[in-house]
Amino acid sequence: MLLAGASERATSGTFTFTHGTRRDTLTMRLGKIAVVRTSEPVTYLGGVPHDLGVIDVTTLDSTLREVVSTKRLHGDVLVACGALPRERVEEGLGEQTVRNVVHLFTLPEATKWTFREDVDELAGARDEDRPMVETWPAVWRALRNAPPTAHVAFILTKIEGAVHLKDLGSVARFGLSREEQAICEQLHARPSTLAALRASQATAAEKVDRLVYLLALGRCITRVEAPPIGPMELGAEGVRARASRVTNEEPHAVLGISRGASVEAARAAFFRMARLWHPERLPSALSEVREECRHVFTRIGEAHRSLVDTVSHVDVEAMLGRGSGGTAANDSTRPPPFVASLRDADSALARGDLEAAKTIAQNLTRAGTAGPGARAVLAWCAIGAGAPDAGPHALEAALVTLDRVLTGDPDCVRALYYRAQVHKRLGNALAALRDHRRVARLEPGHRHAQYEMSISPIKATPSLFPSMLPPAERGTVGPPARLPPAPRLPSDSHEAPASAHVGVCPTNQPRP
Repeated sequence: MLLAGASERATSGTFTFTHGTRRDTLTMRLGKIAVVRTSEPVTYLGGVPHDLGVIDVTTLDSTLREVVSTKRLHGDVLVACGALPRERVEEGLGEQTVRNVVHLFTLPEATKWTFREDVDELAGARDEDRPMVETWPAVWRALRNAPPTAHVAFILTKIEGAVHLKDLGSVARFGLSREEQAICEQLHARPSTLAALRASQATAAEKVDRLVYLLALGRCITRVEAPPIGPMELGAEGVRARASRVTNEEPHAVLGISRGASVEAARAAFFRMARLWHPERLPSALSEVREECRHVFTRIGEAHRSLVDTVSHVDVEAMLGRGSGGTAANDSTRPPPFVASLRDADSALARGDLEAAKTIAQNLTRAGTAGPGARAVLAWCAIGAGAPDAGPHALEAALVTLDRVLTGDPDCVRALYYRAQVHKRLGNALAALRDHRRVARLEPGHRHAQYEMSISPIKATPSLFPSMLPPAERGTVGPPARLPPAPRLPSDSHEAPASAHVGVCPTNQPRP
């Protein structure tokens, strides 16, 4: 990071690194590395062209003997005897400098450093005319060969969500290989989480991590929200590759989140990934990889349980549906852990049975099977399912809870709708309208959201939205406008249809 910052600022000066009796220095001029001096020899100039196959061992030995006898610089001797042209000698000097930089990356973590800006220790020295090297290619070389593993891991834990490489041209300064350039092109074309990027590459995960670390140091990537990659994006071959790697991945990588991510983030990632990888939702074009998707889906469930609830009784195999008719294998001896669902909570709210709805939501939350949707129901029940007598303090508390739910899953329609209703009760007309619009975009058939937008402040009377009135004319928060009858949910043989009630979050297909 020291060299990266100095390069970005085009700094001139000298770094000094000390550890015990060791003292190494690195001098920079206008953001470029001029020379590195180490307390112990790393590589000699003559060894560089020999390692590259430019001169043979006989030439190396004879020129070294002349250096000893004449006290001349080895580069001058190589040029004088015709072994190398001056341009190749300068290339060798640059390679020697880069190798010394790589050596600095092996210094112990306890090494102390100082920087004296505008102090050039090369002034008048014999290395004053040494060719300077670009900082970023040298840094990337060092990161490849001697990565600061602890610091790389620390930086990567700070990367939440997906990253996007906006300017592909910004990576030209790093001197990347073709394989590394291809990874950058992928990040430029489509934002990706770190875990998804690892999963989509044949390259080792450690190499991908180091590349993302480099892009972060160079400030080339930005954090964005992006949908997770599923079978449709990967294709048949990509699904097979994903299934072969997922077995040995840690839970965070399986869910596509970083280490240290919150429980809310883990739950939200589980539901997003499960919707994508459910084997029964595959299109016919990918039917040949149904078993591979089943394997990935199972691992997603296992990762969710290990991160969210270590005593969870969620049966992923039962969710998959083994055997004929979609019934889990051995279901006669192992019933599903919970029969109730969010549909049942909706039915309880429609009957006005808040305790039953609360109990169902609590059970679903403990089991981790309904995630954000269940916690949204709990917040809604806490204010009496939008009861007119809910006070401002209770409404504010519910708003905080719903904000947390949406932090984990920004697309939870149920939480968005409930939050819009709370905003409306609190007089936050614009915030309510914004949430209703998001609900309508996510669920075009959501009749309540459509109705709320039709009575937005632009068309409605100001009395429904106290925040639109002058302060002197605002009264206390009143009951919400009467809603039209809620649409009936699709009824199954074992579920009662939802009726019109302000406590129901009506959707054509309720989402968690």
